[in-house]
Amino acid sequence: MLEDGDTLVRNEAVLAPGFSVAGVVQSPDDTLSIVTLDVEPDTTVTLGWTTDSYDVWLGLKDGDGGTVDPVNEDPAGDSFATFDLTGRPGPFFVPLLASRYLPEGSSYTLTLAEGDEPLAPADATPSTAGVTQTTPSGSDQPRAGNAGSMAGCSVSSTSDVNQRSGPGTDFERAGVLAGGISAVVDGQATGSDGFVWWRIGEGLWVRSDVVSETGSCEGVAVVLP
Repeated sequence: MLEDGDTLVRNEAVLAPGFSVAGVVQSPDDTLSIVTLDVEPDTTVTLGWTTDSYDVWLGLKDGDGGTVDPVNEDPAGDSFATFDLTGRPGPFFVPLLASRYLPEGSSYTLTLAEGDEPLAPADATPSTAGVTQTTPSGSDQPRAGNAGSMAGCSVSSTSDVNQRSGPGTDFERAGVLAGGISAVVDGQATGSDGFVWWRIGEGLWVRSDVVSETGSCEGVAVVLP
């Protein structure tokens, strides 16, 4: 339970077919971890995993927060789950929440493959796409129960992109969004230059024409700088 002065750390990794994501299950009291799948709609994909726990399977949520049922009958015993995404709204994500079956401190490796065959971790390329954000208590904080709202839109670039403190080049530089790193979008505004700018954190904006969008970015709220 967060109290005044505490912070919520949000870890989001992005997993595309052919790649893997590894990590450690964190405390649900102050950390929310999800893995967003970078997949095309109406496809079949297989999510594989290895963990320190046995007889565990990792669920998949759609963009509305609904559970996507696996096609295979025994995902816990198989250590993979095949999902038919036809007709389901994206983006799709895996919430990594500590439980009796996946205790805090457990290590995990996830892989993703197109089709109905799992990808072995040794055959996967480690993913470097993701973002970590820290939210002070007292502000609007995402909870595990509505993690779908976190996974709505993200942006990335193959090379470093300048961040600005507001939606326009007339605002001060505020560091860079590193190439290959995905950032979650929480707002948008049209700058004086006529371009749409994405807000990726408090006082952090990137211009839409220099990044690539993933997910449902058309529904991102318009906010004041």
